[in-house]
Parts: sequence; structure tokens; C-alpha cells
Amino acid sequence: METHLPTAKSRLEELHKAREEALVAHDLARRTMKDCSSRPFTPFQKENVPQNEKDPLPSPMSYL
Repeated sequence: METHLPTAKSRLEELHKAREEALVAHDLARRTMKDCSSRPFTPFQKENVPQNEKDPLPSPMSYL
């Protein structure tokens, strides 16, 4: 009996190829963004606190 569905092996090969292509595209995008930026990248540290937690904006209710 003939089927139009791909075999599991061929499907896994297609997925592996697509994953490799995505990794290459991601790396290319990362390099392009790195080249476009003139600012140095400073990675976040675990102890960093977001700005809104350090100095929150006043709530609208505080004006009443």
C-alpha cells in the first residue's frame, strides 16, 4: 500500500535540517545586531533589580 505520509526517519531528517538552518539564521541575526550596535553590551546580573522596583512611579490614587 502506497502512502503520501513521510516515514518517521525522513520526517526526523527534515526536522534536523530545519533546526540546523534555524540555528545558522539565529547566529547570523545575532552577529548582525552586534555589528549594528555601538553601545557595549552589559549582561544582567542576578542581583540587579528592575528600575520600577527601586523607584516606583506614583500611582494615580496618590494624587487624590
